Amino acid sequence: MGRVITLELASVTPLLNRTIRLHWSRRRKKRLALAWEVKVAAMGNIPAVPFARARVSVIRRSVGTPDHDGFVGGLKDLLDVLQPHHEKRRPYGLGLIANDNPGCLVLEPVAKRVGARVYQGTTVIIEEL
Repeated sequence: MGRVITLELASVTPLLNRTIRLHWSRRRKKRLALAWEVKVAAMGNIPAVPFARARVSVIRRSVGTPDHDGFVGGLKDLLDVLQPHHEKRRPYGLGLIANDNPGCLVLEPVAKRVGARVYQGTTVIIEEL
């Protein structure tokens, strides 16, 4: 087992239906805000070289239980932020993982229901394989 990076995000990952209905400029602003939140949560633990193979566990804590496809589809912006910077495709990429294709990434989404909004948030655990 390799290195492990754990990120605690105060926001909940958006669901796919909410994401696809956003105007492109609002979605861009939300993606930038997510990139900053991930960067702050990483606290300087961003590796010099992205993990070539990684397991990414995303634990979404919310008052409602999302459907599986809406939850996984809503993770696109988060996975784009975790990948390396690319001028056009991923301008907000931080370079924690090399790619999100099945050869490089094992994604483990977990949805947990909490009793109150004050307990909502997202935990991202990135393990090098």
